[in-house]
Amino acid sequence: MPLYLIHGALGAADQMQPLEDALWQRDVRVIELPGHGHTPLNGVPFSIDAFAEHIVAMLDADACDEADFLGYSLGGYVALVVALTHPARVRRVMTLGTKFEWTRAIAERETSRLDPVKIRAKVPKFAESLEFRHRIAGGWETVLGNTAALMHTIGERPQLRPEELGRIAQPICVGVGDRDATVGVDEKHACVPPPPGWITRCVARHITPIRAGGSPPARGPHGIIFPLGCRLARGGERTRRSR
Repeated sequence: MPLYLIHGALGAADQMQPLEDALWQRDVRVIELPGHGHTPLNGVPFSIDAFAEHIVAMLDADACDEADFLGYSLGGYVALVVALTHPARVRRVMTLGTKFEWTRAIAERETSRLDPVKIRAKVPKFAESLEFRHRIAGGWETVLGNTAALMHTIGERPQLRPEELGRIAQPICVGVGDRDATVGVDEKHACVPPPPGWITRCVARHITPIRAGGSPPARGPHGIIFPLGCRLARGGERTRRSR
């Protein structure tokens, strides 16, 4: 059974490399969302629904009927939308640092951090890394603008409210770092219902907060390598593929 890794907001496929390496037991495949990294939009909307359809298209291209998913941040949100809209294609999902509570006010707060002028002035090395990472996808400032617009859309019309999450029948593990200021443990407990099919809410202790566009941790005392509640690291032969 393949395991697909999906990066977060402002991220790209190469940032999932540490997890890909750590999950050596699995047939691991990395999906890069359109409009990020080395994957231009090419006319595809920068939206949750378009990202979900891109993932389904990758499954079709791989002749894969069903798969496991590990989504970091935005990637977890998209993976759960796939589980909701294409349930036959998803066996189980783990998310890490995925934000479920969205309102207009929250979107305004989050997008205020995506000003390229402020980022370049306050954290120039981060700006340089974003510039290099997204040079093929249309430029880092374009990715920031698209991400901000996406957040506003989710703030207006969240696609994973408690009622939608409650309709997901697949086993799910919701992971959160206990030092994550953006996605807190309390938010997970308040927003994520515990349907019988869900495995657990996994609190990964002492994970250093990760700036948007950063890489998820993989090993060591600040890592998340799966026990992760989901047993996603078991079974299958490992092949390395990025899509």
